Amino acid sequence: MKAYYYHDDGTHMTLPHIAPDRPALTPSALAAIGLHHQIITDPEMLEVICKERGYVARDTILIDNKFSEAQLSKFFEEHLHEDEEVRYVTDGEGFFDARDANDEWFRMHVSAGDLIILPAGIFHRFTPTETRYIAATRLFKDNPSWVPINRPDATDNEVRKIYEDKVTRHVPF
Repeated sequence: MKAYYYHDDGTHMTLPHIAPDRPALTPSALAAIGLHHQIITDPEMLEVICKERGYVARDTILIDNKFSEAQLSKFFEEHLHEDEEVRYVTDGEGFFDARDANDEWFRMHVSAGDLIILPAGIFHRFTPTETRYIAATRLFKDNPSWVPINRPDATDNEVRKIYEDKVTRHVPF
């Protein structure tokens, strides 16, 4: 995974959007806002993580060139979830964008083997790359559900407030 600040240059969302003259984000910078990344090289590693973190349900998602612009745009709307968003990329590639502690967008380029865990309450969005192909396993602590709460409706959300408090006080996730 590569993480860097997002530059909105007006081009299509599936392009890299690398901010010029901005450093890449370090693993410690990502951890400070609750993001977890790990490369999974063995399926058994994923099972160990599921057991350790309490993920008991899963499903798969495939985004390909059959998805319309309207469908892609829905994933790209800024939102949060009241639960962790956990994705293990099994094939292809995509971009997760999230807000840092200063409310600036940064982009994470994920590909096969990447496990990414976004904490509950973080504003984020997703798009595949211009290849328009990504397959991933979604992991859940309960029954599979994907309920987005779009910004600005989520700014007063209790889970969002807890997330902001952790980031502000530098509480480990």
